[in-house]
Amino acid sequence: RGAYFRHQQKSFVNMMTHELKLPIASIRMFGQTLQKKNVPESQREHFVSLLLRDCDRMHLLVDHLLKLQQIERRQLPLDMRHLNAVNFFENFAKSWTRPLALASKEKEAWIHADPVLIEYALTNLVVNAEKYSNGKAPKLSISVEDKWLEYHIEDEATLIPKKYFKQIFKRFFRIPNLETRRHNGTGLGLYIVHYITRLHKGQIMVNHRENELGNKFTLRLPLTK
Repeated sequence: RGAYFRHQQKSFVNMMTHELKLPIASIRMFGQTLQKKNVPESQREHFVSLLLRDCDRMHLLVDHLLKLQQIERRQLPLDMRHLNAVNFFENFAKSWTRPLALASKEKEAWIHADPVLIEYALTNLVVNAEKYSNGKAPKLSISVEDKWLEYHIEDEATLIPKKYFKQIFKRFFRIPNLETRRHNGTGLGLYIVHYITRLHKGQIMVNHRENELGNKFTLRLPLTK
């Protein structure tokens, strides 16, 4: 078990080094290009957007590391509040930097949750959906089932094999196929989502969409009375 842990730890360090080097190299290249005075304005705007994208990517990586450290030490802060889950989701979708389709028949549904952590979990799910759908906007929806509030995030990505439905929420796990290797990742995003969900006595699950058009992640949180 010790040898396996050391191997896992070494693989993680190598992966994180690679993940951080890529955006740093990209930021440096675009920064050097922007220093030139003869860059057309349209191209300059494009480079700035790419710079911001890589900054967001690095921010998410660092955030993952910080969250992982807090989880390992059982020090992840929890600030529970009484929230209207429908308004919360609508505001989340409106504040997203790219278009998000949101559908909800619910007007009001109350949960007891930490807004910062739930937003972090939703951010990871939406980023994941965008990444594996080649940038296509995921479909977001809300439903109430019995005593549960359900946030749904549907993508148009390659179908996740059913045998990995539970494994994808484990620390460092990434599906061993060409599609996954084509995209950068640490194997931490869904693990952190799973941990945050457990803190809220909720559930996180994945299934295939109707007619197998992609994957559907469902974040379930208990409704308050």
